[in-house]
Amino acid sequence: VCTQGECFWINLDLISDVVACCGDIFDSVEYASAMVPTYPCGQVGFIFGRKGKEKSFSCRVPVRKAGKSLESRLKLYNTAVHKAAFVLPKYVEERLAPLYPQVYHSVNNEYDYEEMQNDVEDMEDDCFLNKCTIS
Repeated sequence: VCTQGECFWINLDLISDVVACCGDIFDSVEYASAMVPTYPCGQVGFIFGRKGKEKSFSCRVPVRKAGKSLESRLKLYNTAVHKAAFVLPKYVEERLAPLYPQVYHSVNNEYDYEEMQNDVEDMEDDCFLNKCTIS
């Protein structure tokens, strides 16, 4: 599940409250950020919640793989952009990290993307989005 997550520049208290509440419902909760010039302060966030105890259940690594045909037609999305959305300013990460219910942090309190990617490689390679038409 994903919901609009407000701007961390002006609503960090609200974001913290929502992340904490979502942590009572979901096994994994994460905040991502995107730059949107028309949004206040040019930044908007997204709060992701997932159920499932598998350690690969982090939204930081895409679970579904877009086929090469679909990926070649996407203008604003790729795996690197997806991962980068979860890289937050230090003060935001320090505020939200204790509220996240998941325990997928390494010793350095950083995510091990390679290990998470290996965890999802056994999942289906076929993405339902490959059947979508993008004009």
